[in-house]
Amino acid sequence: MSQAAGDPGRFGGLGLGNGRVMHGSRQTTRDGADVATLPRGMILERPDVELAMPAEPDSVALARQMVRGIIDRLGWSDESRTDISIAVTEACTNAVLHAYPDSAGDYEVFAWAEPEKLVVAVRDHGQGISPRVPSPSAGLGLGMPLMLAIADEVNFTSEGGVTEVRMSFTPGSRREDG
Repeated sequence: MSQAAGDPGRFGGLGLGNGRVMHGSRQTTRDGADVATLPRGMILERPDVELAMPAEPDSVALARQMVRGIIDRLGWSDESRTDISIAVTEACTNAVLHAYPDSAGDYEVFAWAEPEKLVVAVRDHGQGISPRVPSPSAGLGLGMPLMLAIADEVNFTSEGGVTEVRMSFTPGSRREDG
């Protein structure tokens, strides 16, 4: 593993990445930020932590533990830890269950951490986001509503063969509706 871009001591050494580019090339911007260029011009700043795993049910627990470790290091509340873990679990579960219905594949989890903000992206290279067709095996369909209820911001993108769910959180960020 190689140290992620930025301050090597950031978050007590938590900023470790595997140092590889996900399906693209590496560039440096004018301000010196290390970025990966993705299909169709999508640009992703190098995360503090990145994890690539097979899209298998057992891998979701590892992604959840990674995010919990970051939250613990940030010193956020148990409630934030639980809520964010649920949202990340749902995003990873969607990749595992829906990205590769007829084949095997991988998905990636990226995290950018700051003392007052955490951004988590879950990305796959599967079939993309499609309208839901009700079926007994499709589940209850609660993942997206949970992510939307918990995160400060959620973005869903599916282009160029890359599907990404990006969520940002602040301490105690559960949305209050009404």
